[in-house]
Amino acid sequence: MKAELYNNYSKELIKKIPRGSTVMYKLSDIQPDPDNEGRFLIPAYRNVPSTDEIYDPVSDDYVQIAYITNVKADGEAVLGEINFTRMGGGCIVLNGNNPTHQKIYQYLELSNSNLSNKNRVTSKTGFFKKADEKADAISERKERKMILEAMQKASNLNTDDVKFVASSLGMKLNKSEDELRNDVEEFAEFNPEDFLNITLQQTNRTESLVREAVDLRIITHNQKSAKFVWRESKKDIFTYKKKIGVKPFYEIAEYLQTENQEELEAIESRVLARRDNP
Repeated sequence: MKAELYNNYSKELIKKIPRGSTVMYKLSDIQPDPDNEGRFLIPAYRNVPSTDEIYDPVSDDYVQIAYITNVKADGEAVLGEINFTRMGGGCIVLNGNNPTHQKIYQYLELSNSNLSNKNRVTSKTGFFKKADEKADAISERKERKMILEAMQKASNLNTDDVKFVASSLGMKLNKSEDELRNDVEEFAEFNPEDFLNITLQQTNRTESLVREAVDLRIITHNQKSAKFVWRESKKDIFTYKKKIGVKPFYEIAEYLQTENQEELEAIESRVLARRDNP
């Protein structure tokens, strides 16, 4: 294969690692080892194809590329290998001070195997991506925060709420409360987003109930004092903090579900009675 037939892409696609900087690529299918905590399942060996056909968005055309390490006297290209290995932790780290690394970087940035390449031909299999430590940290913290929120909500569910969530998930209810709680908390830990969506539905239902109670003049929402009170007895039900963006009805719904089930049942009972006798 003649070297001149390859890498004729637009100059706008030429990239370099800044001197003194490093770039890391990692396999996208690295998974935690379920049998060894703290360890990961990493493929023994993955080879990046040395030639590829990429889309050049500048010329709006397809171009043949190759990872060429040398060119013979007759113009024939010598191809190099780029490999991800288990020994290397499923990663490739490149240094901007290394000329060979700069060549590898240029090729990997254009490769269709690179899931981070926004111009990749999606019909081709991608199996690695550029590691963005800042983005990864933000993503991991966001996921961890979601898990903590789900676990906290799960642990604060009252008996009726546990049954509601368990029923929503299709779980069998002929178990002890401890068994049901364990099942729900386990689901919350490993499926935090789905769990939070279910509890949000529940919160929305409670919020609608409170709004109806206000409309029926069973309870009063005093925005000036930031309180919900029983209309007849004037007894406080809930006080929220006045701040920008606060959602009073959401706040009281969360409070009633997690901290005052007795008051929630009283509101529901009076609303149902008023519905039956308008």
